[in-house]
Amino acid sequence: MKSNHSERIIERLSLKYNLPKKVIRAVLSSQYEFLKLSISEGEFGKFETFASIRLRFFGIWKVHRKKLERITSLYEAKLKRKQEEDESICNQE
Repeated sequence: MKSNHSERIIERLSLKYNLPKKVIRAVLSSQYEFLKLSISEGEFGKFETFASIRLRFFGIWKVHRKKLERITSLYEAKLKRKQEEDESICNQE
């Protein structure tokens, strides 16, 4: 949280609860760290392995099946193209 608006909120909360800004910043960022950790535990390309997470006041964060399938297919196509390029370079030598 680096914006001026965020810093003002952190400062107000710090004064209101008589806590250091560092503690307030840690509390605010901890839910996003948990979200990142939970989503990163999912296996790439396997929809069932991703958890849905509810953040209070923000809603539910979840992986959508169609988007994951699309990302997976694009990633696999990119890998296939790279492999074919590498093979063609090796064949030219």
